[in-house]
Order: sequence, then C-alpha cells, then structure tokens
Amino acid sequence: MWLEYESSVQILKSWMTFQEERLKRKHRIEDLTSVQNALKDCQEMEELLKEKEKELERVEEQGCALVQNKTDEACAIVMETLQSVNHTWANLDHLIGQLKISLTSVLDQWTLYKRASEEINGYLMEGRYSVSRFRLLTGSLEAVQLQVQSLQDLQEELEKQESSLRKFGAVTHQLLRECHPSVSDSLNNALKDLNARWTGLLEEIAERLKSSKALLQLWQRYKELHEQSCSSIQLQEEKADQLLKSTCRKDIADEEVSNWIRECSVSWPTVMGFTSDNR
Repeated sequence: MWLEYESSVQILKSWMTFQEERLKRKHRIEDLTSVQNALKDCQEMEELLKEKEKELERVEEQGCALVQNKTDEACAIVMETLQSVNHTWANLDHLIGQLKISLTSVLDQWTLYKRASEEINGYLMEGRYSVSRFRLLTGSLEAVQLQVQSLQDLQEELEKQESSLRKFGAVTHQLLRECHPSVSDSLNNALKDLNARWTGLLEEIAERLKSSKALLQLWQRYKELHEQSCSSIQLQEEKADQLLKSTCRKDIADEEVSNWIRECSVSWPTVMGFTSDNR
C-alpha cells in the first residue's frame, strides 16, 4: 500500500511539474492563427487537469487510509505530502487560468487588428476608386461643380474615418507589447504602409480639389462672359434692325442717312470685338 501510494504521488507530482514548465515557456505569438492554437492548447490542458483530478482524489484516499490508527509522526508526513500536492495542483490551475485570460485578451486584440485593417483598406479602395472617376468630369460647368462637391464630400468622409486609423495604430502598439519580437517588423511595416497610403490619398484628393476649384472658376468666368456677350450682341442686333427699318423709308433725309452710317461705324467694332473675345 505504501509503495503504491508513494508511486501515485510521484507520478502526479512529475506530471504537474511538467505541465508547469510547459506553461512557463512563452508561446510564440506571431499572428491570429498562432494565438488561436495557443489558446486551444491551454483549453486542452485545462480539460486534462480536470481529468487528472480523479487521480488526486485517489491519492488523498490512499493517504488517509494509510494513516488510520498510525502514529502522529506518520500522519504528519502524509498530510504534509498531500498538502504539497494540493498546493502544486492549485498553483497549476491558477497558471492555466491566468494564461487563458492573457491569450483571450491577445486574441481579442488580433481580432480587432484584423477588423480595423479590413475597414481601413475598404476606405482606401473606395477613395481610390472615387478619385479615378473624377478625371472624366471636366466637360461642363455642372460636371465640374459636381466634381468639386464630390471631392469635398470624400475629403470630409475620410477625415471623419481617421479615428479608425488611430484605432488601428493603438491596436498595433498593443500587439507589439504582447507578441513575439519576430513579428515586430511586419506589424510596424503594415502600420507605416497604411499611414502612407492614407496620407497619400488625402494629398491627392486635396490636389485634385484645388485643380477642380480652379477649373470651376474658369467655367464660371466663361459663363459670365458668354452671358455678357450674348446680351450685348442681342442689343446690337436690335439696333441694326432699327437702322435697317429706317433705311427702308422713302422719305429718309440726308441727315438721317448720315446718322445711320455713323451708328453703323460705331457698332461694327463692338460686334467684331465680341467675335474676337469668343474665339
């Protein structure tokens, strides 16, 4: 009975010591998959510990049976051994629980990281697509007005979404503290790349908006001059029509003819000026 008891205690202690050493070895957390695998291993160890609890109960029963009607010294030795085994068991259970909490937290961080990355890349793709479409909208005042408004809306929308970029940066820095050093370069490079692409898109939108506003001013000036020219030409047409009607009268006096010639001489340079401006 004593040999069986001591063998059971030693086997249980060896198993728990091995599991403690496994837990103390830091997992190589490099991506979402690696943390998922580490968490799976932790959960399996937690289930295995529960299964081993039956062995602990059996060892306790063996020890209690051995010390019945024995000396106080024998009882003290067995109780001390069982207390040590229970302490190791409790410590192992605590380590597994702490590791599970830690890995769950890192898993949440990686999930947030992936979600934030997909969200920002989505904004960048939509922004690039929108900017590429605006190249065609230059053929009329209305088209340029629409382009200016669309660019302003896109600029405002991206500026509102900069909180997502900041969130991505915060999650990245959190992962840099939690993960294996081997993943530092890839995390830092991904953050730099997204920041550069985001800044580049905003700069391109700002440049296109500046060009579109300049083009809009040209269209507005063109429309203004066109309306002025049309109005002036219409006025000259009305004057010419009146002069033609005057020449058709049979009782026209020499003085009126002279006035007609003089008005034609005044009107002609004005009409030629409109023609030159519209060219």
